[in-house]
Formats: sequence, structure tokens, C-alpha cells
Amino acid sequence: MLETPEQRIILLKAGFSGKEIERLYIEYNNFKIVYLPILYERSEFKGVNMKNLNIKQLDEKDKEITDALISLGMNRNVAMTLAYMQNANSATSLELKRSVRLRQPEVSIAMRQLKERDWINEREEKKPGKGRPYKIYSLKVGFNEIIAQLEKQ
Repeated sequence: MLETPEQRIILLKAGFSGKEIERLYIEYNNFKIVYLPILYERSEFKGVNMKNLNIKQLDEKDKEITDALISLGMNRNVAMTLAYMQNANSATSLELKRSVRLRQPEVSIAMRQLKERDWINEREEKKPGKGRPYKIYSLKVGFNEIIAQLEKQ
């Protein structure tokens, strides 16, 4: 584990899960972390430079929107994802996972449901180097139109 709970909290607030923190810890520090800034300097986890990590979290307004969407009959995970997407021009699965605090399968299921309703665009972008391309999502229709469709149902 990390030296102090405060160091772990910093990474958790940045959107990293416990398993991701352990992976960083093991991979970059040979089972012993000496000083958290060293982790920031040396870490590029899944292509995200931790120095420049700026992840928008759901705020109170987003939570109110989520509650309203749930009251209109929407699934909680889909509602949280949609609340995040209404403020973002575009988002990757990883950004959604960290911002909305869902697991990867939950993000995929939520995005599939939004895609079935034809509310989002999905495109793939190749990462530099090896690896699978990542998906970038954006809203296809306006948020007010989505609300109107939900109210009709």
C-alpha cells in the first residue's frame, strides 16, 4: 500500500480505483513507494500523465439531473453517464469510468443503451503506438430533446 492514507486519497480523488493504484505501486516502485511526487513524475498509467490529470467529477447539479432522469424511468448508470455527457463535448470510456465512477462493463452497457436510442455518436481513435483504438462518445441530440423523449414515454 501507499505510505500514508493521504497519498492514497489523492489518487482515489483523481479517479483511480484501488486496483489501479496497486498496479501503479507495484509497477513503478518495486513494491515500496518512497515519495508520492516520484509517482507523479514517473507515472504514465494507461496513457494518462498524472501531472496533467484533470478529470471532471459529477457535481451537485449533475446529481440533481441524474435524479430527474431516474424519476423519468432511466437506469441509474445511464442517467449518470448522460448527466456527465450533457456538459462534455466528447468523452472516452476511460474518462466516463473515472468521472462517473462506474466499472468499465457498466460504462459499455450504458453507452450501448444510449446508442440504441440514437442519442450518441461513437467514433474510434487510434492511440499512438500499439494497442486497441479507444472510443470517443459525444451527444448526437440536444439534452432538451432527450428529456422531451423521456417525458413522452
